[in-house]
Amino acid sequence: MAETRFKIVAATIALITCVLLFTQWQYFPISRKPTSIILDRQDLAAYDRNITTRANDRNDAVPGWSSPLSTYLATPFDQLDDKGKAVVIGKQMVCMLDEDLESTHSPQSSFTDPKDLDKARHGWTYSRVAIADHGDDFLSDTVHSTKSQANGIIYPVSWGTYQSLFNLRDGVIVATTNYGPAFQNGNLELGIPSHKLVPLRQWSDLVFLALQKTIAEVGTGSVKGINHVFRHNLINDEMKEKLAMITGGTDIYDYPGKWPGLSYPITETQALAALSTANGKGVAYLLGTHKSQMGIRAIDRVNIFNCPGLYGGEEGPQWCLYLHVVDGPLAS
Repeated sequence: MAETRFKIVAATIALITCVLLFTQWQYFPISRKPTSIILDRQDLAAYDRNITTRANDRNDAVPGWSSPLSTYLATPFDQLDDKGKAVVIGKQMVCMLDEDLESTHSPQSSFTDPKDLDKARHGWTYSRVAIADHGDDFLSDTVHSTKSQANGIIYPVSWGTYQSLFNLRDGVIVATTNYGPAFQNGNLELGIPSHKLVPLRQWSDLVFLALQKTIAEVGTGSVKGINHVFRHNLINDEMKEKLAMITGGTDIYDYPGKWPGLSYPITETQALAALSTANGKGVAYLLGTHKSQMGIRAIDRVNIFNCPGLYGGEEGPQWCLYLHVVDGPLAS
């Protein structure tokens, strides 16, 4: 089982290099345009064999990295250190995922209709393209390119952009570009007041709608069948600092290695801390706020690894996060 799972992941990582062939960068100014290389089938096979030989369900947690979870849970939150707060928040995410639909304390998303991606509703433009030679792989692109109006409020264009690679056969999401409306508002100095940012703006909602729409249009796959989620090229400074704290390095040149990098079962405090990061919580909210559509799903393993290439050149280091999704609830 572990070998099969890691072979799927290996092929997915290799496919990431193809994604930017189809990326449209004319929507908004970005200071860095990506470069990529295309791996031929021989390269893919060699890469796949390399990952397979390294496949395992190991536990890379460092004994004594943090206090026990029980100690953190017994301590007032405002008295916890950074590690303690991260671990407790991660545990909250696990508990949210374990709850059934009737007892969940997490509000369910109101954005569950594929028509929410219609430009006329919220100003988002959705498009997809099949990745050549890979019939189950699609690049989804959602761009907030049109102003919209609701309840008497006009929501200006934010140029928020989310791009994802979907492998519908194996249930894979690779989040490759994540420029939300709030980020773009500051990045592009748009000056949009916070109350006028489009309500449909969270990654968890946009990726769910894009996945749902892609499945409906191509006639294969299921939103309940997601098993692997990658958050790719994590460039936010706060995110990088937290990942360095979790892995024990000062920067990505120290830790971790290339795939599979460092692997943590969700029972470890380092995995919980990873789940507390913005990108980790995004995946938890994707699963936890769409329970009616996706069922009760859980995250049982987190990998933090170096995924060089794309923005940093072929060997340029980049932080990547992988979350393995299984049927829930987990025993907790």
